[in-house]
Amino acid sequence: MSRTPLLLTLAAAACGTDADSADGPRPWSYPLDDTLRLTDGQVVATHNSYHLQPESSLEDWAYSMPTLREQLGLGVRGFELDFHQEAGGFPVYHVVALDDQSTCPDLDACLGELAAWSADNPGHFPLFVQLEPKDDAGGDPITDWDGLDDTLRNAGPPVFTPADLRGDHTTLAEAVAADGWPTLGALRGHVIFGMDDDGEHRDAYRARGEGVIFMDSAPGDPDAAFAVVNDPADPALPALLAAHFLTRVFADSATDEPSLRPALRDAAVASGAHHLSTDFPQGDGTEPAFVLPDGAPVRCAPLTAPSACTPEALEDPAFIVP
Repeated sequence: MSRTPLLLTLAAAACGTDADSADGPRPWSYPLDDTLRLTDGQVVATHNSYHLQPESSLEDWAYSMPTLREQLGLGVRGFELDFHQEAGGFPVYHVVALDDQSTCPDLDACLGELAAWSADNPGHFPLFVQLEPKDDAGGDPITDWDGLDDTLRNAGPPVFTPADLRGDHTTLAEAVAADGWPTLGALRGHVIFGMDDDGEHRDAYRARGEGVIFMDSAPGDPDAAFAVVNDPADPALPALLAAHFLTRVFADSATDEPSLRPALRDAAVASGAHHLSTDFPQGDGTEPAFVLPDGAPVRCAPLTAPSACTPEALEDPAFIVP
């Protein structure tokens, strides 16, 4: 997959100065916003979006990410943040001491970057942040779920929550089955949080009652709306898409054999999943950037979007400032 003039324009915008957006957000209008839904779009997401290569020689960790703001300029619309709990805060890093460098030190700082860009671009396609609790890799046991919810509500862009999706239905599963995810008109300028955990952290968060994070779930769960699938060839994925789940898969990672990455990326794009996660949002001299086939920041989901969908109807770069 090669870069197109559109993506090059976006990449150049990522390097702009503060003066570039001094006049404030650009006016925007999307005539299909009452028709197109969140699940009609497919976007590039990043894995370990905060990551900086450590001094360790481990090949699996041998990559560095641009800042979150720079990634947004490159067209990334989905992120993954590993968080820990320390002294009441939530630092963001991978593994204590061994792989602990980050472009943003904690959730407040990371989400603050997204909030600043979102405020400059209120007509953007909804952002998605996948959160992975990691108290097995440093920090204290993660128990301050109320504090986490407060941070997510206050540090980032406006949040679309499970309660917003559930509406008048008894459960999220009922809401998604009956109505699917909302139209883009209801979601522009928002962020959605999902938890990448199917064990004790998910159980603890669920036990509190409904919070601001969507859980990694499966058909039959009362809160079924979002699924971390990872493998684009997973046989469960088509049924999840048909059931209106929001989905995430890997397109590539630093752990993949380089010669296999082109086929893996093509499989992710063809899978129809919504968030395609990569370790390579920009080229590094040896590995080309992972970009969507037409170079747009948002692509019509190939298996579920209606025929009226166009990339510009999902997010038009003309409405985006650096």
